[in-house]
Amino acid sequence: MSAITIQNVIDNNSTKDAQRILRKVIETMLANVDKSEAVTAAQSSNIVNGPAPASKKMASVTFNQILDRMTMDALIFTINLHAQEIAGLSDCPVAHMAWSFNRANEHADYRETWPFDHIDLPQATSTEVTSWLNVDPVAEPTPPASSHGVSFNDDMLNIANMAMDKATFGKVTNIATVLEELEELRNRPATTAVAPQPVQASGDIPDGKPVRMNAQDVFNLKDKLLDFEITAYDWDGINPLVPSIMQYFKFDVDALADLLGS
Repeated sequence: MSAITIQNVIDNNSTKDAQRILRKVIETMLANVDKSEAVTAAQSSNIVNGPAPASKKMASVTFNQILDRMTMDALIFTINLHAQEIAGLSDCPVAHMAWSFNRANEHADYRETWPFDHIDLPQATSTEVTSWLNVDPVAEPTPPASSHGVSFNDDMLNIANMAMDKATFGKVTNIATVLEELEELRNRPATTAVAPQPVQASGDIPDGKPVRMNAQDVFNLKDKLLDFEITAYDWDGINPLVPSIMQYFKFDVDALADLLGS
């Protein structure tokens, strides 16, 4: 699977969607980390429901609410902190958040980097986030031609899969699979329509032959919705299986036209 970086996410999504994806990255990468330290610090911080100019309003202080209020730069900084922590170069981003919440005074005015008082900008966006994204892996190398005859750019396919997953609320997660299913449907043998056959008399059933008639004539209704031909049967006598005409019955023309045309 080709690597997906922070920059890939930014380049292939709107700012709002890129922030949403990066928040999901952080939630995944810190899934097994105790985040109570940051939440507890936020609950008593000057920059959460507090007097500071940079303060953010929160009805309920949770880690997800904290992420929701972070800017793009702050989200990228958090991901980079975790990458540095893995490399042994930094503290856990949760601890860094808690420290920032605790040290914020009533004059704190760093709205663009909240909750961090300082971020070196621009932040590196080459950090790989592939393992923290919930996307279907794409086999490498991508074959030049598949059953559907379409080749893919691996990086773009992974981004497209993320977009498809979002657009369909998780019901479709892999475009290549959809194309393969469409190709399979195209290659299925066409169903041959069977022409209506004459009915041979049997017992109380008389002989009958199929005829093409305008639906308006069959149902004695003049309506443009029924102005098309259908197959009816011309019986040599009374067929007990054919219902009698009810003189006062009123058809729902819309429903009748849909039924006859299906």
